[in-house]
Amino acid sequence: MSGKDQHVYRSKSGGWAVRSEGASRASKIFPDKKSASGHANTIARDSHSGVYTHKKDGTIQSVKSYKKRHVQVTKDGRRR
Repeated sequence: MSGKDQHVYRSKSGGWAVRSEGASRASKIFPDKKSASGHANTIARDSHSGVYTHKKDGTIQSVKSYKKRHVQVTKDGRRR
């Protein structure tokens, strides 16, 4: 089961915020985008979810996924 995706966006206070998908407010606010992205990536990696990084204007800059992939393996051990 995957966790909730994380969003990195510009907060009203001027810093960069990390918010879980569906949450009404940020879980944490950082002074710079790099720190916020690092925190969001850690959460997403641990919960097998994704990270949506937004630009200052609110549009999506990048998307990164840490969701588990289901790989099928044949009887002789090869991946399909």
